[in-house]
Amino acid sequence: MAALVTTLPAMQLVCNLVFVGNGTNSALPLPGAPIKTSVLPEGYIAYPEIGVAYKVHDEIVSWFVAKEKCSRDGGNLAVIDSLQKLAFVKAQRKSRDLTHVGINRIEGINGWLSAKTGLPLSNIPWAPGEPNGSGNCVEIKREENGLGAYLCISPGDYVCEIPIPENYIAHF
Repeated sequence: MAALVTTLPAMQLVCNLVFVGNGTNSALPLPGAPIKTSVLPEGYIAYPEIGVAYKVHDEIVSWFVAKEKCSRDGGNLAVIDSLQKLAFVKAQRKSRDLTHVGINRIEGINGWLSAKTGLPLSNIPWAPGEPNGSGNCVEIKREENGLGAYLCISPGDYVCEIPIPENYIAHF
């Protein structure tokens, strides 16, 4: 009888592992069961260190149209608020004169805002001499290493960002 009592915890563990879905351990898959993973939408490149993926769109549009297109794509204009993000995105884009990103300001109000959250940003990686007061939207500068202010109606390509799904596994 004593031997049976000592094996009961082990038997309970085996039962819990075998009978998945009994309400107490529904997150455990059966051995050999496929694990569902997510892939990114076409054209997006994962940046796992920060939990987002970026896609550079070649279509030339205004900042406002770019913001709407990213929203329809399930994301937002990429908020480039560090040199690390800037370097990653610049490596993905072609050499263009103007690439829209998700930072802007409201006419007459000081401060630059995230197009994603509407909250003020303080660590914007500006190019030398920027912001220069020439506009209310932000672009990736082609020649300099940084961002610059420009008119929101200016045509350019754009970068969208989406969150990486929790169950994303890179496929090489």
